[in-house]
Amino acid sequence: MRTLEDRYRRLLALYPPERRQEMLDVLLDAARPGQARPSVVDTADLLFGAVRIRARRLVCGAGGGTWQQGLAIAGYVSLVLLLADGLRFLVNAPYVLALTAGDQSRGAFEHLSAALGTGPYWLAWAAVAVLVRRGFRRTATGLTALVLTAQSAVLTVYLAHGPVPYGMPATSVSTVPFLLGLLCTASLVTSPGPAHGARLLGRRVASAVPAAGALLALLFTAPSAALVTGRMYWPGDRYQPGALDMFSGALRMLQVGRLLVVAALGIALLAVLARSGHGRRACALLVLPVTPVFATVAETAVRGFSVEDGPHGPMLTAVAGLAVALGGLLLIELPARLRKGAHPSA
Repeated sequence: MRTLEDRYRRLLALYPPERRQEMLDVLLDAARPGQARPSVVDTADLLFGAVRIRARRLVCGAGGGTWQQGLAIAGYVSLVLLLADGLRFLVNAPYVLALTAGDQSRGAFEHLSAALGTGPYWLAWAAVAVLVRRGFRRTATGLTALVLTAQSAVLTVYLAHGPVPYGMPATSVSTVPFLLGLLCTASLVTSPGPAHGARLLGRRVASAVPAAGALLALLFTAPSAALVTGRMYWPGDRYQPGALDMFSGALRMLQVGRLLVVAALGIALLAVLARSGHGRRACALLVLPVTPVFATVAETAVRGFSVEDGPHGPMLTAVAGLAVALGGLLLIELPARLRKGAHPSA
């Protein structure tokens, strides 16, 4: 007959050997008199902890704590950019409503879905940020994973069956927000977390990241387009088929401006982070969500339009960008590694 100790040992077998006995002693000391099996909460906590430790060791295997610290910084920047994207959603919501207001073939619910359908997604990320700020690491991690899983389901339904423009809510949380969320989740699970990343950046740089994120978010809103093109869909306007063709030249100018701002902010961040090993790794990881944005804006600036082919094209672009960034990181650090190998005592 299995005892409580036997059941705990089976769960602790998932942990590194050097930690099992100490954890077993703590668990047995905390057990209630007569307890025969671990509680559901303890079981879930032990399983989650084992996954977290194994994932952390997997990440650390190639570069030790440097990768952990780089992932912490990337997680902080990703979380800030997700909140900034939520700001963009908030500003754009009345303009999307105005854009679809003249379509009488759809009901009020569908109009609201087009403008506000992704609201819960951004609220969830705001909740994650609050939990991270208050130190609830595990709760924030679980909520992040839930958001990502729900997003995948929404994307599958909307992108497979959602008609334009009512497929736009799914598109707006695909690719870049998904990749940012992926980095943030990885940071929570396998590194000290986004809050630690902010401390590594220092107060001045960490405070500049939200300001830069807000600037990027506002730059990609309908009001910014209206300022450049001279006219956009303001609240109360009626939908006019073909109206976008009237200011394609101005729209291209806007994309050039966006491209320059994205490039300038990226170069500034690179200049700050490239001074340290963990900073360079954070830059390489952040290439993953940034590459699709840069590629789409550059395509629109050059051609005057961007070909929407679903999430597959941008995802491949992101993976290719990450591969190039990791290759560049290896080349940059190769001389130092060779010198260290030649003089191991140095």
